[in-house]
Amino acid sequence: MQSNTLDSHKGRKRSRSPHRDDRSPSRRKHHHHHHGHHRSRQETPVRLPYAREPLGKGDFQAFTPLFAEYLDVQKQLSIEDLTEDEIKGRFKSFVGKWNRKELAEGWYEPGMMERAVERWQAREVTDRAASRPTAVTSAPRAVERHTAKDEDEHAEEEEDEDEDEEDNYGPALPKKSAGPSIPSLQDLQHCSELLHSDRSAHAADRRHSLLQDRTLQKERLLELAPRADPGSRERQLEKKREVTATNRVFGEAKEAGMEEVGEGELMGGDEEGGLAGYKAKLKAKEKVKNEREIRKEEVLRARAAEREERIAAHRQKEDKTMEMLRGLARE
Repeated sequence: MQSNTLDSHKGRKRSRSPHRDDRSPSRRKHHHHHHGHHRSRQETPVRLPYAREPLGKGDFQAFTPLFAEYLDVQKQLSIEDLTEDEIKGRFKSFVGKWNRKELAEGWYEPGMMERAVERWQAREVTDRAASRPTAVTSAPRAVERHTAKDEDEHAEEEEDEDEDEEDNYGPALPKKSAGPSIPSLQDLQHCSELLHSDRSAHAADRRHSLLQDRTLQKERLLELAPRADPGSRERQLEKKREVTATNRVFGEAKEAGMEEVGEGELMGGDEEGGLAGYKAKLKAKEKVKNEREIRKEEVLRARAAEREERIAAHRQKEDKTMEMLRGLARE
């Protein structure tokens, strides 16, 4: 009887352990899930300008025009010249900067997206028109079955066109007028770097010369009046005499009453603290302000010139495309 009781007791112990093992992983999972949920609560979302939404990998097709414009303006790269892996890496970096609000505020504007889409569509039309002549050249072989009469007429037309080209032959007109051109952003940046390097070199030379002069003065002073050995009685007497002389000068200045002040400082004369000094300070401030405005205007002019060059190149490309389309329509 006692052995049966022990066996049943052992069985209850064995039956309890699997249940405990099954229950412990669920507790651990629930514990980890609770902490993960707590961490997600602490993350504060970044508020993007113009209430724009964060981007992901799936937004590549929708934001391809804006991404291509970003590569052209910020990185001076063309999306057509990049490989697929490079495009993925660049777009991943663009998405990270977009979501972290590290881009300029202008990239978040809805109007910027619309302009990028228009340029992208115009580029697609241009590329489609450029690839179309290859399909036209692969037309049916009916062209080869021209009669001799048609070939003669075609030859005569080519001769007429050659004569027209000979009439229009001549030196090409200059595209740009002679004279100084507007400096670009790279030129302005190079100029500012040169000025900064010149100022740094001048300041370093001045510090070096002052240090050498100070060292020379100390050497001359030690030669004229050498100091006693530190810790000796003579050195202690020198320190005492220096303290006494300092106290005497201070007492004499205190007994003399008010310190004499120059008339220009009191009445606003021509000294540094007077009206002339105040006018000189105002003039220096205005000069610094004017220099800043001039640099700002130069940067704006350079950006405007680059924008005009980009627009002119785009228009020239569009004109060539339209001429190509007209030629195809005439054929």
